[in-house]
Amino acid sequence: MIDLATQEIKTTLSGISTYGGTPTVELERLVLNINDRYPYIMIVGPDVENEAMFYNVDKAKAEYNLLYFINYGDASQTKDEITYVTRNVPGDIIEALMADVTRGGNVINTSIKNWGNSFELVEENQEFLVYVIIECEYRTDSTNPGLVG
Repeated sequence: MIDLATQEIKTTLSGISTYGGTPTVELERLVLNINDRYPYIMIVGPDVENEAMFYNVDKAKAEYNLLYFINYGDASQTKDEITYVTRNVPGDIIEALMADVTRGGNVINTSIKNWGNSFELVEENQEFLVYVIIECEYRTDSTNPGLVG
């Protein structure tokens, strides 16, 4: 079930991040694969935590880090700061995700844990990113996490 929720998150975010009309939303990769396709969203996760309940049913929480990369140089004094240019990005991501907190009926609830901005070193380049951390609650079968509990 969480695999379906992950795909639903990817589909939801594809409306926010496109390059030339093509969605630029990817699941986590060992090597960042932006290839100058900005803006770009990478979905990191899920990081799952289980809590045993009863009769082979677990209550699970899956955490995702959603990383939004943008190619924008603000070194010039005449350009707006990158934090100003991206000030609405967390709100856009959160609004899109909260339109369906059940991730297409695959989870019980989706909540926002944290958001902000940071920098990441990729090869020799510094990449600015906006992050949104979400948590999805769901029930699963303790003997087979791929099944609904």
